[in-house]
Amino acid sequence: MNQIYSQPNNNLGAKRWALYIFISSIPIIGFIMLLVWAFSSSENLHLQEWAKGKLLIALIVLIIVLGFLFLAGGIGILTAIFNQ
Repeated sequence: MNQIYSQPNNNLGAKRWALYIFISSIPIIGFIMLLVWAFSSSENLHLQEWAKGKLLIALIVLIIVLGFLFLAGGIGILTAIFNQ
């Protein structure tokens, strides 16, 4: 018959998603849990992909913020040198 019916239900409910989102928003614990969820083979596939996506976005934001900090720091150093 149809293979859709033979596959297990991997959907997560709204309460579980809310819990995962809440836990991931806690600063240090959330980052650690995102790593656990993303790279654990026993977790739900949807949860793994979501955690990997959040980690990728966090990495991109970190690179952009560091770029702006280096740019602002360089401009600050140059203005200090030329204003002497």
